Amino acid sequence: RLTREISTWRNLDHPRIIKLYGISSSFGKFPALVSPWYNNGDARAFLRAHPNANRHKLLRGVVAAVQYLHGLQPAVAHGDIKAANVLVQDDGEACLGDFGLSRFIQHVSTGFTTTVFSGTPRWMAPELLFSKNDDVAPVTKEGDVYALGCLALELVSGMQPFTSIKMPGTVLLKIAQGERPNAKEYNSTVLKGDLWSLLELCWDKDPEKRPSIDVVVKKMEAILEAHHHA
Repeated sequence: RLTREISTWRNLDHPRIIKLYGISSSFGKFPALVSPWYNNGDARAFLRAHPNANRHKLLRGVVAAVQYLHGLQPAVAHGDIKAANVLVQDDGEACLGDFGLSRFIQHVSTGFTTTVFSGTPRWMAPELLFSKNDDVAPVTKEGDVYALGCLALELVSGMQPFTSIKMPGTVLLKIAQGERPNAKEYNSTVLKGDLWSLLELCWDKDPEKRPSIDVVVKKMEAILEAHHHA
């Protein structure tokens, strides 16, 4: 699995995706992937330390990274998009990393490859959490779009999905019942109206009804531009 992750990551070339330098056995018993050091840490830590940071800039960066991944031939699905996997450069730009779940999308009969589930429930689409097969879950572009909606919520508001629920098991139950994050729990004015409507599209229970990343980019850019000039 480590060899597969290295192969996927090293072939990626985009300014909003963390570079992989290589692999090292110098840090302990297990091999480690080596990538640049980010003084600001991940997006969660950065926003706690800099609450007035340009959140739209961070969001645009991650969306651009996902658009690049999904546009590759074959496409790459990340599989674990969340603020903890977004590191922040000194100039405030976001970079997406941690490709441990990523897979090239093979256009075979199922339309996707499968991998053992090890993502994060609050950010994961219901079809990934409740796969019909007990030991595998699909990593797909549609799952990435769902997670991207959760990440947008997290970056703009500073709060994780289902922020009022502390127990992961309760979150799973809510998702199984068809519930999604509630707009009333989040104070950001940016999350009102069109942006929230876009997030709800990303969270559609039916993966095929979710917008493609290209549609997300177009709609989100228009929404953020309108808010900027408001």
